[in-house]
Amino acid sequence: MAVIAGAGRHEQQATYMGEPREAVDLARVDRTLAEREGLSALVAEALVMEAHGQARAGNSAPCAAALGAAEIALDRADRSSDPHWIGHFDEAYMSSKFGHCLRELGDYRHAIKFAFR
Repeated sequence: MAVIAGAGRHEQQATYMGEPREAVDLARVDRTLAEREGLSALVAEALVMEAHGQARAGNSAPCAAALGAAEIALDRADRSSDPHWIGHFDEAYMSSKFGHCLRELGDYRHAIKFAFR
């Protein structure tokens, strides 16, 4: 599991460095590893990172699909067995990432709603 402990960091860096395709690819690798380990919260985080990369690339439909899948994954997560290093990823954190995605897509009205959550 140590391999996926840093999940999300590289995707964020790629997104903010203007490499959204790389961010999406990295997020998909993390999601595959998280699914293999049975860590639904980490699957949700990887999906949110994928969505952010898609949003940065201006791909609204794939972004929305990844955000929807992230919500489902987090709802399914059994947080009692999560490793401590994924504890930061909760509904508040996910809402902020939803806001980032919507901001990237120019949907400021909805981005603000998620920011207030």
